[in-house]
Order: sequence, then C-alpha cells, then structure tokens
Amino acid sequence: CLGKMEEVGKAGRTVIFVSHSMPTITSLCDRAILVESGRVVRDGSTSEVVMHYYTSGQSSPASADFSGKQVGDAYVRLLKGEIKNSKGDVVLEVNISESVIVEMTFEIFQTANLQFVPNYYFYNAEGVCAFVAVEYVSKLNKVGRYVAVCHIPGGLFNEGAYFVALALSSFESGVNVHFFERDALSINIVDSLIDTSTRSDWAGAIPGVVRPKLLWETHEL
Repeated sequence: CLGKMEEVGKAGRTVIFVSHSMPTITSLCDRAILVESGRVVRDGSTSEVVMHYYTSGQSSPASADFSGKQVGDAYVRLLKGEIKNSKGDVVLEVNISESVIVEMTFEIFQTANLQFVPNYYFYNAEGVCAFVAVEYVSKLNKVGRYVAVCHIPGGLFNEGAYFVALALSSFESGVNVHFFERDALSINIVDSLIDTSTRSDWAGAIPGVVRPKLLWETHEL
C-alpha cells in the first residue's frame, strides 16, 4: 500500500498522508505539515518539519553554536557541533546508504595532567542509546582549540531521527566527564520505500535501532 502511494505520487498526483509515524512520513513524503490543536505550526520540507516536531522548535538540528554559553568546566569548553554529509555540507537528512560526519569544536584551557577523550552518544527518537563512539587514539593534553571528527559509514543507521550528545571525558582517576551536552545535534535518516538496494521488496518498518548492511553467504549442503 505504501509502495503504491509512492508510485502514484511520482506519476504526478498529490497524496495526502496523515500519520504519527515519522520514519514512514520521511520515506514517503517530500513535504510535510505539522498540525497542533487544529493549527498549522510548520509547513516545509519533510526533514525540517519532522525535526521541528522532535525538538519542539527549540534548537537547530544539524548545527549548534555553544561559544556564547558556558558548556564545560575549568579545563575545557564546548564551542560548536555540526552534522555533515560526505561532501562536507551541514544537512538535516541523509539517505540511509550515505555516510555521516559528526564534528565537535572545543577548547582546552588547562590540562592538569589529564588526557581528554572526545566521545559521541547516539540516541534514537525514543531515547534509546544506539551506540557510543569514542576517540581512544588521540588523547589530548595541550592547551588549544580542537575539532574532533567522527565518520559514520552508510548502512549503519536505521531510518528515523537520531540525536547526538557531545561529550569530552578523561580517565586518569576514574571517569571524569568535563561536558556532556545531550541532544546537541540531530539528523534524519531517510529510506525510500522503493529503494530495492536497501529494503528489497519489503515496504514495511524494519525494527532495530541500527541497521548495518552485513556480508552474507548461503551455501547448499
């Protein structure tokens, strides 16, 4: 049924789809209208409206400037966060098969024999932690400004909205969290209902927080 609506829309007809399923809306629609108590509160591109729905319009989903805020402690301060596509453009959405880049800019004021470790927490729209990405190799211990860049391969996320917490920690005497900015950034992962490379002939929801495309081999015995 959903696949048929997609075909009808591509043939030039207008289909109005009313739903609370954000993944289905982003898979099917190229425009969305958010209605609250009978009043239109947002009308625009699907990802823009969906992210407005998830964040209640409180933040810019894919880019956030923290330079005017005090996010950090006496050692470090968070300055900026961004989500980009493989071309380096800040984006609200990417196709499920595309890679995603998460960047965080921060400043170290003093070290006090600490080794600072950037880390990102990825949550789905229900608040479930999908995974944590940690930069264990390049531990930082010099005063200065830094940009921590994390590359997420295509085919890892499932469709839907994801929210990113930006964090910086050290582990010299237990775990020290110098800042942890929950839901700092967000991205909408879109999976077309007629893209056979990602879902074959299946048009329904695919469960799970992440959806890695793995190598399979099946042999006749």
